[in-house]
Amino acid sequence: MNSLEQRAKAFATQVHQNANQLRKYTNAPYIVHPAAVAELVRSVPHSPEMIAAAWLHDTVEDTQVTLDDIAQRFGTVVCRLCRNAD
Repeated sequence: MNSLEQRAKAFATQVHQNANQLRKYTNAPYIVHPAAVAELVRSVPHSPEMIAAAWLHDTVEDTQVTLDDIAQRFGTVVCRLCRNAD
């Protein structure tokens, strides 16, 4: 089974790609931003749920994914962290 982080990274990558999102100014795939946030969170004391939420933090705002989807796939802790990221 994949780790929580691996599942969150794969899910975020797919939903941002499906939404045809690109970064402003660079036109890089949008996932470069959540990747940078995940690395920033990794640089301080963190939990697996915090890293997963870093990967997922823009999915509700920028895609058709809901907080209920996040809770069902990744648990209530990750969902709460994503909700607080707004």
